[in-house]
Amino acid sequence: MLTFGTPSTTCSSTPLTQVVILECFSVPKISENLRILSRRLGIQVTRDLTIPFQLTHQPKPNRVLLTLSAFAVSLAAPGDGGIMAEVVMIQESTRGRLLTALRLAFYPAFEPAAEKRFEALKMEAENARGSGDLAKAEKLYLTAMAEARASSDPSHLNQTRHGLARVYREQRRYREAEHIFRDLLEEAVNSPQPNAQVHAGHMSFALIYQDEGKPAEAEEHYKAAVVETEKTELWPDRGFFCSTSMWLAKFYVEQHRYSESEPIFQRVLEIYEKDGSLRSSLPHHLEEFAKVYEAQEKYIAAEELYRRALKICEELDGGSPSWLTMRALDNLAGFCQARGRYPEAEKLFSGRLMIKIRGCSSEKRLATMDKSERA
Repeated sequence: MLTFGTPSTTCSSTPLTQVVILECFSVPKISENLRILSRRLGIQVTRDLTIPFQLTHQPKPNRVLLTLSAFAVSLAAPGDGGIMAEVVMIQESTRGRLLTALRLAFYPAFEPAAEKRFEALKMEAENARGSGDLAKAEKLYLTAMAEARASSDPSHLNQTRHGLARVYREQRRYREAEHIFRDLLEEAVNSPQPNAQVHAGHMSFALIYQDEGKPAEAEEHYKAAVVETEKTELWPDRGFFCSTSMWLAKFYVEQHRYSESEPIFQRVLEIYEKDGSLRSSLPHHLEEFAKVYEAQEKYIAAEELYRRALKICEELDGGSPSWLTMRALDNLAGFCQARGRYPEAEKLFSGRLMIKIRGCSSEKRLATMDKSERA
């Protein structure tokens, strides 16, 4: 349920640097497992709610690594009320190993045989969906659903139903997807315990109706999802309110309803500014907000936000420019170029190129060191 950033580029056919962004709900329960995962992959966790993982060098062959283009996973452990996560990978699809690492991080090492089989089947279905083989994914989800009905863990059936509905949505079989999502939403609403699945249900309907070109229905469910994130017993951290609100804001932008999107962007900006734990999300938000101003030809306001995003990226980098700074430079350079300010745009593009060159040189040195170690 995220859209983050742009792919990083490198100086070789095999990317040496890549970024995984993972958003988790029920974060306190799994934060330690995430730290274990980060150590296993040799990556750094900079936040708990929206967690950017950035590999600092090309892993050795025995390192766990997945390269999925854009892949969503639903994770749930018995008794936790469900954990939803979405992974955005920046690299070409080869699939497989990071997903295994995620499973190792989120699930107990020693599971009953039936549990292991179910998880393996579900992962295979998710892999098929992520690779675009929707027919295979449907078949696997139906098989997993049959096994889930015999399971003592009710979350198994919910996970498979949700996964199958997503497959139907991607196949444009909207009525079948709606039927499953409606049952899941009704069950969540009628549950005696507060749960995150009400939010998930509203988001699912919003996306279906947006796909179908039904903006009024989509808006209704986006708004309902935002209301759910106001429930502090479920979402004590404001980060999830912000990410859900941005779905609504971007929906308004697609409809060219800028006057309705701007207050949402502004409210989220104020939250990011006040909450230091959300600071890593601030540059991207500023850039997206700037694009809204730019679309309305409010160029002074747009440029101010682009420049502010670049400044914050440079501060976050701490003297070691990353893909975040490169993206900020690209955005500001593109803005200047579109305004006919070519010398300024050229200077910014040159700055981005120098960061890339330095990064490639650093990666080559690390690769040489790794080769020497293996020798």
